[in-house]
Amino acid sequence: GSKAALQAVINDVSANLSDSMLDKDVELLTNQINAAVEIFKQRVNVKYTNSINLDNIKTRAGKQEVVSVYLNNVAEITGLQFDVFLPDGVTFAIDDDGYELIELVTERTTVRKHTFENTVQSDGSMRILCYSNSNAIFSGNNGAVLSMTLNVAEEMDEGDYVVDIKNIVLTESGGTTKYEIPIISSYIAVESHIMGDINGDGCIDVADISGLVS
Repeated sequence: GSKAALQAVINDVSANLSDSMLDKDVELLTNQINAAVEIFKQRVNVKYTNSINLDNIKTRAGKQEVVSVYLNNVAEITGLQFDVFLPDGVTFAIDDDGYELIELVTERTTVRKHTFENTVQSDGSMRILCYSNSNAIFSGNNGAVLSMTLNVAEEMDEGDYVVDIKNIVLTESGGTTKYEIPIISSYIAVESHIMGDINGDGCIDVADISGLVS
């Protein structure tokens, strides 16, 4: 949940504190805590209303990550629309047919009930629409509805990068009632590579030795 996510960031920062830290490292950890607190506030505020939020991602340059889009709702929501603003160096992964890897998650609906479209906007954002031709509602009140696969560029520097979701619109059955949210933010934390971490999982163990030998 939101509290656990914030606590995980606090624990991570605490583990990296030392008396010999450089100013840039202090600034990096401070920004990480501040970003986590802001996201915690947003998620607490929308928990019992109608909105969406994203996963926070901890990754390394050159990796590919899947980010879930969660719908939190008390109303009977049938469709949603939003614009994704990615930071420089982060792009949508492309499938074998040349389309962005954005997929419907079937935990709260089915491919027969809902479909989606995505188009690049003039401001560089990706607009995603998810709707139902039969006015089917998403089951339950919270959970993932979409996933986005993102590529992190090899040359990205270590640091926290903000992902903004703007122009959010959620609609009830028939489209007569809609909920509009200006902006929701998440972040991608790009960490430095650990020497000897062959498989990029953040630690050095027997799996890295196996990878080196093979």
